[in-house]
Amino acid sequence: MGPLDGDGRPEVAAGTPGDDGATGSDEGSLVLFSPFVVGDCDGDGIANAYDTCNDVDHDGAGNAIFSTPTCPLDCDDTNPYTYPGALDICDGVGNDCTAPGYPAPPADECFDVDDLTVTQTGSDLLFQWAVPAGGADGYNLYRGVISDLQAGTTGGYCFASSATNSLQVSDPIPLGTITYYVLAGVRGGVEGSRGRDFYGTERTPGDVCH
Repeated sequence: MGPLDGDGRPEVAAGTPGDDGATGSDEGSLVLFSPFVVGDCDGDGIANAYDTCNDVDHDGAGNAIFSTPTCPLDCDDTNPYTYPGALDICDGVGNDCTAPGYPAPPADECFDVDDLTVTQTGSDLLFQWAVPAGGADGYNLYRGVISDLQAGTTGGYCFASSATNSLQVSDPIPLGTITYYVLAGVRGGVEGSRGRDFYGTERTPGDVCH
């Protein structure tokens, strides 16, 4: 039978034959089965039936609802921060599907980096901070406006990364504006805290330095 649901593929009919009953009424049943699913769950313009990477949360890893994806298989396609090889961030859940302890979060995912100072040196800004207890493999610096730094918000966007506990960069700040910076350490594939408010609420990660 020809296509009826708009996907351009023939349908499959199943049921019991239709026939006239004793009173002349039509009897029987008919069910249509589409061999392909209509829809686009991840909004990439490719129908589910033809999508080789159905990636609902747009993190580069797909789900296997309709077929085995050609991209990496996601362990949580509802969380854009969780996928194979993801940097574990301070959000209370495991983010790297391949980590031995997944889905439990790493024990030190929210470690602190203290004593951030910013000094203007000519047209540059010099950032310096203390090395945390246990050390760090690197550091991520986030930049934003005041609303970005409130607890429960994103903490700004990724501005720069450093392998040491100092960083000198150029950052022209428009006159009459205020810019804030947030620093987080990275250790063993785990990003530490971006800071918390008076009640101990962590800033929810938004942009993540990779």
